[in-house]
Amino acid sequence: MRKIGLILIALSILSLGVCVVSADVPSVTSLGVKAATDGRTLSITVRHSSPSNIHYISKLEVKVGDNVEVVDLDPQSTTSFTEEVSIATSGSVEVRAYCTLHGWSSWTSLGETPSEPSGGVLGFPLLAVGLGLALLLRRDG
Repeated sequence: MRKIGLILIALSILSLGVCVVSADVPSVTSLGVKAATDGRTLSITVRHSSPSNIHYISKLEVKVGDNVEVVDLDPQSTTSFTEEVSIATSGSVEVRAYCTLHGWSSWTSLGETPSEPSGGVLGFPLLAVGLGLALLLRRDG
């Protein structure tokens, strides 16, 4: 039984060392506004790596003052894309993007210089989580 515990520990360490992945949370890399006949047009550029038919930016939230507008998007095939949104009111503007796999980006405000994310957040594969749980539950000796 002790040999099985050592094998589980070794497999856990190996799977964590080999399989830890970096999740790619989207980021708004550029945010600009231009005058239009019906108000203002907001130009939003979003960066998001490895888009696929199940992993893409599905919507943007545009907050102007206290009003929030949700913009639904079609799946993208490029890592960077620009979306233009008409906004009729004036006031402070913030935008964030939603990834179908990794969730919401942070808010980016009009007038600030957007920062690139530092590589995402760590994710753990199911194998590593399962082995870790097995080790925790097997603490009988």
